[in-house]
Amino acid sequence: MRDWAKHPHALALFDPDPGDRIRLLINYEGFWRGLLWVKVGKDGSIYLAPRITNVISVKQGDKEPVDGEVIVKYDEGESVLDDETLQNPKVSFHASGLIRAGGKRLKGPPLRALTAQRMLCQVLFEHPANREPIAKIGKRDICLSYPVDEERPLACGVLIAPSSNFSPASFDSAAHCSIAGLKYSGLDDVPDMMLQLALWHGPTGPWPPETYVTFGHSGDFDS
Repeated sequence: MRDWAKHPHALALFDPDPGDRIRLLINYEGFWRGLLWVKVGKDGSIYLAPRITNVISVKQGDKEPVDGEVIVKYDEGESVLDDETLQNPKVSFHASGLIRAGGKRLKGPPLRALTAQRMLCQVLFEHPANREPIAKIGKRDICLSYPVDEERPLACGVLIAPSSNFSPASFDSAAHCSIAGLKYSGLDDVPDMMLQLALWHGPTGPWPPETYVTFGHSGDFDS
């Protein structure tokens, strides 16, 4: 795809086809490094995962909100020993509301009932130095000249909305935010959709030791 400028709050729009596997890349120390991949199926299901090769450890866990906030500590979570999850640690959000993550089936809001913008999930990345350089840039890669701050960890908000009712993502504490808007049309089970990958950094703090994907759900999916 393409790169765009280091503007404090930049938005670029793309029109991928259902089934395209999109990679989000940033340039760090002169090399393009993959952060995240995402794919939207023809039925509107959304698949994503941090771009990590040779995964040796996956953890999953649940936390209840306290005073409206959810705090996840880095040493929390249960190890996932399922070989399939270790080989392909993706998270999927389905039109029915089914969420698959960490070897579990969970309930979430049905995507086919999408009427307003909402946060699908958030990703907190480990340092990009831990990512191997990308040997070849593909035509479905989104390349960002993102101003990595060594003192501020990097996050990505993944938001969805009907294409006719979306607004650029914003974060109150963001020092910088670059957004890739992916517009999908002609889906089978959901309305035309705008999927935003909003890469941002805010307050100072240590970078996490692993990459985390967090999202809300309403319980186990048993049907």
